[in-house]
Amino acid sequence: MFYSPHYRFHSATSQITELETIFEVKKFLDAEKKEIVTKVLTLWQQSGRDNEGGLYIMSLLDHYRAGPLAHTAESAPQNR
Repeated sequence: MFYSPHYRFHSATSQITELETIFEVKKFLDAEKKEIVTKVLTLWQQSGRDNEGGLYIMSLLDHYRAGPLAHTAESAPQNR
């Protein structure tokens, strides 16, 4: 069945906003931001929808809420 890109990626804009919030709270290096954003983009492209990217972003939120914001991108969860 064919679904429009709007249907398949309707949460992408919200996910980008969530990433911006994470990047404001935890001062990532530019290389770390690039790594995270590339991971989200790859997940969107591989799955053809926004679900996997959303799960990854949720795992980042959970990870950084769990303790002090002293983690690096390398210590962030890779994906559920």
